[in-house]
Amino acid sequence: MCRKMTIALSCLLFLSSVSTAQLRRAFLPKRPALEFLKGDVVVISNSVTLYNEFRTKLPEAAQATFVNLSELPKQIAEIRGAAKHVVFIIDWTKEPFPVEHRELLPYDIRLIRDMDVVLAGDVNQIERKPYVRLLISAPSHNSACEAIERLSELEVREIADLKMQRIWQVPLLVVVTNAGEETIAIFGERIKADFTWVTLDKLPKVERLLATETEVYILTGEQPIPRAIKEKLPYPIDVLRQNQSVLVRASKGGKYYRILFYSPNAHFLNHLVSLYEHIEEIPSEPRLILHLDLSHVKRLLLFPFSDAPAIRPYVMQFGEQVVDAVKKAGLVEELLIANPQMFEDAVAWDTYRSGNIPTEVAKQLCEKHGCDAILAGHIAGVDAISITSQGLTSRPSPAADRRVWQIKTERQQRVSLFVEARLFDGRTGRLIWSSRFEGTGISKQPIYTSMPIESREPPQVQPEQIERQVLDTSLYRTAASDAIVQLVRALRGEMIWAARPRITPAITLIQPAPPIAREGQVGAVEDKFVYIDIGKDAGIKVGDEFTVIRRVRFQTARGERIIEEPVGMIRAIEVMQDMAKAVIIEVEEGMQIKPQDIVRLRIPPPEVTKQKTKEEQGVKQPKETREQAQEQQGDVNKRAEEKQPEEKGE
Repeated sequence: MCRKMTIALSCLLFLSSVSTAQLRRAFLPKRPALEFLKGDVVVISNSVTLYNEFRTKLPEAAQATFVNLSELPKQIAEIRGAAKHVVFIIDWTKEPFPVEHRELLPYDIRLIRDMDVVLAGDVNQIERKPYVRLLISAPSHNSACEAIERLSELEVREIADLKMQRIWQVPLLVVVTNAGEETIAIFGERIKADFTWVTLDKLPKVERLLATETEVYILTGEQPIPRAIKEKLPYPIDVLRQNQSVLVRASKGGKYYRILFYSPNAHFLNHLVSLYEHIEEIPSEPRLILHLDLSHVKRLLLFPFSDAPAIRPYVMQFGEQVVDAVKKAGLVEELLIANPQMFEDAVAWDTYRSGNIPTEVAKQLCEKHGCDAILAGHIAGVDAISITSQGLTSRPSPAADRRVWQIKTERQQRVSLFVEARLFDGRTGRLIWSSRFEGTGISKQPIYTSMPIESREPPQVQPEQIERQVLDTSLYRTAASDAIVQLVRALRGEMIWAARPRITPAITLIQPAPPIAREGQVGAVEDKFVYIDIGKDAGIKVGDEFTVIRRVRFQTARGERIIEEPVGMIRAIEVMQDMAKAVIIEVEEGMQIKPQDIVRLRIPPPEVTKQKTKEEQGVKQPKETREQAQEQQGDVNKRAEEKQPEEKGE
């Protein structure tokens, strides 16, 4: 009894020491902090992108207005004391906040260091209503987005809790450049990292950071570079030619580097900084790029790039995709599209379209068709990998000594497709440029999740399973598209083309391409009729015959192999725009045509019979030609008659 009285007395003493406001606050539920920003919200920022990012986090009851930081001096009188929520979002890689107006901020910006991310707030009573003033200050666009995300995840009990100061640091890349803001914008969008940048004349501002942080030099030869800067670079740029660029990453120890992007002009420099997404991918050995002057190239002979038979079912019409991408790039005035009829045999066509063109052949082709250069290439290889892994999650259980466990199985698939491209000079036929591009397609998806298991110990998780095959065939198409994008980017960014308006060049087909290796797929089978997914758009006509094949895949110790089994033959009897109806004319013994079988157009073999004369073919000869032929035939008959008596006499 005494113990209960003691506990009750202690509770009364505790409650007497707690104010009513504290008791009320203790029972308030936590809510997202941004839910308190209702009504009018003024966002002052030096980045429209960050404003849009922040606006998506606001509640529906908020009405946001954007004010550019450069317009702040004109609107200070309106902002001071306004019955509105005011949010400042400052990206220090862009226009800095004016120090003379620092009294508007809930934090003294003079205390902000180069690597600091600041999330600060204050709450003021205006007309007896609380209004919030927030500051998001970050050294880069990337860290500013992270701060906005943290603010959206913050939960508080009441609006007064937004009076806060939170500071954390991020590792920085220190960019030293003499290029324009466009180059810096490309670098910031491409490289997923936090950075601060200065021009050469303001280098002392970041001198202390260069001793520790990663240095990135983005320099162009259009402006003079001081010798003090050249001595800091990881590559001697004085040894480069006037049309050469260099890219290299040198280690400073640990995870810190000294990186150089150098190009003779801003156009090439913009291409250089757009090549990599992570600084770890930048090569440690110098990558030198020689920029060719192709301003004389008006007509380009383009071979549709050849593909690989193993992935042909997954990457449809790869050569046509390359042609379409180069056409849209608008590099030259006229494109000449090569086709098999230019050559005597199919072997030469397959060899040349892959880029293996001898110097003499390249020169002869350019002279014959009046072109200034030749572009050809092929798919050099494919690497596919599928990794199945398991992850473990848990939550508290009603039992004190147990937890509820759950296993989540995920599959990550990756396809890397390698494309080689070659460019030949039309005047000499020599190879003047070649490059290799890696396109990637990646997907990560959960396969299944196990039922919850309640136990003291976590369940056993299986090790990763690695397979050299990818089930998601769309990743091959994604990788092919990525490689083509890189090819066009290199053609446009590494070479000097004639200045011309960005218009689609004229397309010249040297000869209409014959219907060779046109392939489709069986969509449905009804009795003796088959429906296929190619029609008039692919040049199919009534009477065309197709060989039906079936691809069989099997796994060996050296990887996946594919063979083609003949199934039968069909003949088109009705042709629509993008499909056709065919009748079955032959089926292999023990086989049956099924949906998803491959149909391949049959090319009739060349005739070996005696060639018909023009008169037999129904071609009328001109009158003069016929008379000359008759006179020649009469002379032959007369000489034969004169010769006969001599032979008899002998």
